[in-house]
Amino acid sequence: LKPGTTLKISPGEYPGGHTVSGIERLTIEALDPKQPPVFKGGKTGFQFSRCAELTLRHLRISGQSVNGLNLDDGGQLDQPVTGITIEQVEVSDIGPSGNHDGIKCSGLDKLTIRDCTIAGWGGQGIDFVGCHRSLITGCRFIGKEGFTATAGIQLKGGTSDVVVENCQFINA
Repeated sequence: LKPGTTLKISPGEYPGGHTVSGIERLTIEALDPKQPPVFKGGKTGFQFSRCAELTLRHLRISGQSVNGLNLDDGGQLDQPVTGITIEQVEVSDIGPSGNHDGIKCSGLDKLTIRDCTIAGWGGQGIDFVGCHRSLITGCRFIGKEGFTATAGIQLKGGTSDVVVENCQFINA
């Protein structure tokens, strides 16, 4: 992968456990939004570290033991990662118990999570640590039997200026 790449993934089932670091302006999306690729299993579906201007669109992530998506600043607390967009992504069956999140975000600014569905998780559906000036909109959070969900959304660790709007919480 190189900065500015758009990766279009064909329908089908793929293993989880992917790590991407330091790639800017990366887009990963379904080739056919009506038949999104499914990433199953592994500890984490995708781990993105220091990937500014990242866009994830029309993907399904399911069955991970730790986190579905994990996005972070690579430990550079004074240099937050900016401009990430996650839209129409479905994350399900994460954990099922313990602190295992659907979408885990650390040290991000200007993040948008739009029209996503998170169903069944052990910790939080979406967990923000040190994130700022962000938007969570039009998302669905569905708690499932057998999962120890503690919150639909958790905003902690210096997180500020986050708008949560037009979201639906069912058993979350």
